[in-house]
Amino acid sequence: MGLDIIYYEKALQAKAQTDIDLAIKYYKKTLQLNNQFIEAYVNLTNIYYDLKKFTIAKKLIKKAIKYCNTNAILYDMLALIYQELNKYNKAIKYHKKTLFIDNQSAQYYVNYSLTLFYNNKFKKSLFYAKQALIYSCDIRVYLNLATLYQMLKKSKKSKKYYTIALKIDHNNADALFGLSLVYLQCNDILNGFKYYESRWNYSSFTTKKRDYLQPKWNGNIIKNKKLFIHYEQGYGDNIMFVRFINQVKKISQAYIILEISKPLYKLFSKYTNGWDKLILLNKNFIDFDYYLPIMSIPNALNLRKKNIIKDKYLNIKNDHKNNNKEFRIGISWKGSKTHILDNRRSIDLNILEPLFDLKNTIFYSLEIDTNTQQELKEYPKIINLGKKINNFYDTAKYIQELDLVICVDTSVAHLSGALGKPTFILLSKISDWRWGKKDNNIWYNSISLYRQKKIDIWRTPIKNIKNDIIILVNKTSKEKRIPN
Repeated sequence: MGLDIIYYEKALQAKAQTDIDLAIKYYKKTLQLNNQFIEAYVNLTNIYYDLKKFTIAKKLIKKAIKYCNTNAILYDMLALIYQELNKYNKAIKYHKKTLFIDNQSAQYYVNYSLTLFYNNKFKKSLFYAKQALIYSCDIRVYLNLATLYQMLKKSKKSKKYYTIALKIDHNNADALFGLSLVYLQCNDILNGFKYYESRWNYSSFTTKKRDYLQPKWNGNIIKNKKLFIHYEQGYGDNIMFVRFINQVKKISQAYIILEISKPLYKLFSKYTNGWDKLILLNKNFIDFDYYLPIMSIPNALNLRKKNIIKDKYLNIKNDHKNNNKEFRIGISWKGSKTHILDNRRSIDLNILEPLFDLKNTIFYSLEIDTNTQQELKEYPKIINLGKKINNFYDTAKYIQELDLVICVDTSVAHLSGALGKPTFILLSKISDWRWGKKDNNIWYNSISLYRQKKIDIWRTPIKNIKNDIIILVNKTSKEKRIPN
């Protein structure tokens, strides 16, 4: 047995023991000894891919192709790397090369269909997803089709393929979670949140499940017991679901401890909506009798659409009484870059430019991201509040003093809706489950949705927003208050 094989097997063992650094070390040693060891290139590339070090992964797999240019696996990996780098044309090029070498592997069709989807080629994406069925009835093929239809809001077809997947494996978390999104986007809240409990085992779910010795609360009376409701997922999720804690309090009759992240802490500490104690995320706390993740509240309550609190449920005291003739509009156009679909949520500021010439209006930026500052330099008339914002309480104070908020699907949307502020949300054609399939929403009375009809085309939503602002300006009193 050669030294290259010895180090290769050591790398495999290290990877199996989840010692990633050691595995990388041994794979590199393997390639030093044998620079044409294709399996070592593949495995090392996979490690860097999982670590999201795509540039390194790309260099490795290109080197492997240099030594073996007829291996379909290598071209497929390179295509997936280019997809992650948002270089879709190159990804498509290498997917085609993959299928030229091997046109009978279902997984290659699945991977190609996903790249086409993210490049907004929806018809072609579905065509290749269906082609995969010719070569395999593997559950991944059905899951891919179901996911594509779910994102396209083709609920019946999506449900059909998720159901087939569950017949193959009735415990498959990806199918169960996907089905929850289908129900939720159809506003079937009861079934949606029932299946949403599968999220902890969903392959792409990034929030780690917490395991406690104490039991999970299931909606029963636990009078005088301590119920710990813990933080989960993003800021907007917690703002959205905090509305239900008062209902939990009434039903459980428990002493409620709410965990919240630091940027939300001051906002929630200013008022009480069912909880008895507020604690910061990641602080050691073990004194409780029951627990519940905040996004599991609807399932514990057996929540239905008719029971959703849509009216204002956050209150911020406002002492400013300044007069101004202009209609004040806050804008937020960027979401979190870490969100899997941020490229479909966030927009460039120039998309909103047709609104900036409206008479009797003044615009305020609510963005705190330093990357937005360059965009703002091109629009000096927009007042930048971001430099004064340190947390969500600060944002809430400014929102209270505005007449309208225009934003993309981000935490500002949920904050503004929770404050009962008139809010216009710009939505991509491919949007999150909570905004349903139509232009009405079931979560906030003060929110109006402006959805793309065609992907990446914002003209119609912006035109509709502009017309509606003119109506609001004409209806609004001239007595105004200006954010400090």
